[in-house]
Amino acid sequence: MKNTPPETSRRRAPHPLDNVTVVLLRLAIVFFWLMPMPFLRSFFDCLVHLSMPFLGRRRAVVRDNLALALGHTPSERRVRWLTRRSLLNLALTSAELLRLPVLQRRMLRKIRVHGLEHFQAAAAKGRGVLVITGHLGSFELLAPLFLARGYVTPQLVGRKLRNPAANKLLVAVRASTGVKTIHPFESARKIVRRLRAGEGIGFAIDQNQRYGAVFPHFFGKPAATTAAPAVLSRISRAPVVPIFVVRGRDGRLSCHVWPAMEFERCASRKEELLHNTARFTRALERAVRTWPEQWFWFHKRFRTRPRTEGGSGGRRGADYFNSRNRRRARIAAAKG
Repeated sequence: MKNTPPETSRRRAPHPLDNVTVVLLRLAIVFFWLMPMPFLRSFFDCLVHLSMPFLGRRRAVVRDNLALALGHTPSERRVRWLTRRSLLNLALTSAELLRLPVLQRRMLRKIRVHGLEHFQAAAAKGRGVLVITGHLGSFELLAPLFLARGYVTPQLVGRKLRNPAANKLLVAVRASTGVKTIHPFESARKIVRRLRAGEGIGFAIDQNQRYGAVFPHFFGKPAATTAAPAVLSRISRAPVVPIFVVRGRDGRLSCHVWPAMEFERCASRKEELLHNTARFTRALERAVRTWPEQWFWFHKRFRTRPRTEGGSGGRRGADYFNSRNRRRARIAAAKG
């Protein structure tokens, strides 16, 4: 029996409100195009303030995540502030993404880039570049920014939205800026070929991973994390570069490129994937500690637990970590 990816084996039935959601998104796009960012910031700030009484469950998630990060239970005032700031950042990021097709050049020209030499050195090796980031700051602008600067052809690995029509619209908005979206279950062989062509592949490594996960420590607790960057770096020898696009206190965006990381060998493949994914996760944790108010704190990051804690252990799905796809990817890498 053919092994089908978990995301496609159980397709969600169409919902009557799916089309309504798309219409609202299209109206939002027009609204975001017409309104200046200072107005949108005030608008979203007011909207988030009004929605706070209805976000009890999400505040509980923020409280749990923050307790892990701080090592003690945070005050309710701290939880409310962080929830509000995190939601505001997500709203602004969404607005910036939807404004890109019309205001791309103007928006991206204003972003200051720090540490660009790290990315240039990684790209000069000719093996492609694996970029790791998280749902931090204005993460959606990262790929369009580097495309606009003419460095690499960016590809973004992203999960599909539950609403198929909304997902199609999101992919179309990204594509209008030249950014391609790769499904997480696309074969490693295709991705390695893209790396060999000098392209950049981006991963957000801060989401709970149900399939093909490893468990490095994130804020001191094992967290189910995608091993994709480590797997692809092991096969293709592509360097891994942490990059984050964040907001300053003045509201201006800046891009921070950190030194590239080469794949480090260990005694076994299993140890290699865990060790290197832990290195990448430490870079992400450092970024979250630097800009805590801009991270996705209300995501249930620690939902999937390792088998040592009675959890599923990030069960293997039909992803590109199986032996057949790894073998094909190695052949593609050898052919260059």
